[in-house]
Amino acid sequence: MITDKTGGRRNSAVFVTIPPDELLRLRAFSEDVGRPMSWVVRDALRLYLDAMEGPAQELAARATADAMAAIAQDGPPRVHALAGRPAGSKGRKTKTRG
Repeated sequence: MITDKTGGRRNSAVFVTIPPDELLRLRAFSEDVGRPMSWVVRDALRLYLDAMEGPAQELAARATADAMAAIAQDGPPRVHALAGRPAGSKGRKTKTRG
């Protein structure tokens, strides 16, 4: 949690871009409930994150397990040496228009 110098809680600014039609929906909804748009966004985000935290952890664990299985099957990732010049470019001179 972020606190200010007095130990109280403060909000952090987050800038988000949304399509104009979504902004109109957000503005209309915030007017209907009588709250500022920032409150509506903060409340909606809190509800969304509360609902998704469990599934997100499950998805992350599944992705990690899938990656480990792929490494076990295919071996570790291959590291390719950096290529210098492209093949066949030694000694070639390009024609210039004069």
